[in-house]
Parts: sequence; structure tokens; C-alpha cells
Amino acid sequence: MTQFSPPPPQVPGPAPVPAHPDRPDQPRSWSASAIGGFVLSLIGCVGVTAVLGLILAIVGVARTSGGVRRGRGLAIAAIPISVLTGVFSVFLLLGLLLAQSFMAQLNDVKAALSSADAASAAVALRGLCSDDFNATVSDDDLRRWVEEVRAKHGKLVNLGLSTSRPRPVPGEPRSLVLEAKFVNGPAALKIKLAREDLTHQTIDDIEIDGSSPRNADGA
Repeated sequence: MTQFSPPPPQVPGPAPVPAHPDRPDQPRSWSASAIGGFVLSLIGCVGVTAVLGLILAIVGVARTSGGVRRGRGLAIAAIPISVLTGVFSVFLLLGLLLAQSFMAQLNDVKAALSSADAASAAVALRGLCSDDFNATVSDDDLRRWVEEVRAKHGKLVNLGLSTSRPRPVPGEPRSLVLEAKFVNGPAALKIKLAREDLTHQTIDDIEIDGSSPRNADGA
């Protein structure tokens, strides 16, 4: 009778090693923070997106340390890009605020010089001018200048930007030449601006064909 011997006992092998993202045979996933920070940094001119891009870029650098995730280069590049676009957005916003303020001043100048009453026009102009202008030009001089302009040119009909741009002179207020259309014909209107703060500027002087309230006798 043939006898069968029992099979040898099975010796358990080593436990399988779990996949690790650091192993070369395992693909690494991209960091969403790194990608998001880079994308938001490119459109940082909107302002808020630059701040969000900077935050996500810093988070992306932390999450991609040690090669756990991909996108470390994008996260590092997003940091200076978001800073630059953020600074640009600040200057852009300040420029828009200054432009809006100046356009409102031009409308007020047009309304003042279009007024039928010289005294009312002088009061309106004084409210638009700088402290230095108001301290050096008296009410009588300003009213006299308005009256002389009114007698020479008539009422102001239209006011627009001129193609002529005077070169800025270091140390002098920035000037802007406008095309003024009066009842008696066109005239060159030059406004010297004085910066009050980052978002507001006032009129330091106003000239019409070389005549200024600072030199009212020359009208």
C-alpha cells in the first residue's frame, strides 16, 4: 500500500510593500496649490488674484518639498510673479482713481467757465484749486480774471484734451493743455496740477491764452 507524505508547511513570505510616492516607479501627482498659485499670479493685475496667487504659491512650495508632489518650479516662479503683478495692480488702481478725479475736475472747470455769473464762477474755481493758489490769489483777482476772460472769449462751450503735450519740467507742477472752445472762438487752456495725495490732485494754476489768475492784469 502506497503511503503519501503530507505536503510541507507553507512558510509565509514577506508582506507586500505599499506603494510610496517617492519611489521612481510610482507616478507623482501634481500639486493643485502650485498650479493654482501660478495661474492666479499670471492674472494678478486684477489685484485680489495676486494675493491669492502668492498664498497658494507658498502653500505649493511647502506641499512639493521632498518631491512628494510635482509643481515645485511653478510654485517658486509664482511667488515673484504674484508680487510684481500685485504691485502693478496697485499702481493701475491709483492711476484710475487719479484719472477719475481729474475728469471730475474738468467737468467742474467747464461748468464754472460756462456760468453766467462771474462771481459764482470764481467761487467754483477756488474750490478746485490748491492751498497755495488760494493763499496767493485774492477773491478780487480771481473774479477779475474770470470777467476779463468772459469779455475776451465769452462763455466756455466745450472742453477737451489737446494733442499737444508739454514736456514735464523737473521741480514744476505737471501741466496739461486742453482745447477750449468759447463763444468767440477756440483758445488754449493750460492747467497746472498739484498732487495732494496718492488719489487726489488739485489745480495749482489755470491759463487761457497765457492769461492766469496769478497774473490777472495780463489778461
